[in-house]
Amino acid sequence: MRIKGNVIGGKNKGEKIGFPTIINTKNATQVLKDGDEIEMNLKTGEIEVLKHK
Repeated sequence: MRIKGNVIGGKNKGEKIGFPTIINTKNATQVLKDGDEIEMNLKTGEIEVLKHK
């Protein structure tokens, strides 16, 4: 399963603590759950769920 959003690099909370932030997704909160293992493509903004918990 893949989710696509926008990877942002501007001045945001994620950048302040040192990791990329994804915004503007349509269904990430329904698909991703606490503890899921994911992989994020920083060029395209795609997230692949590696393992659902």
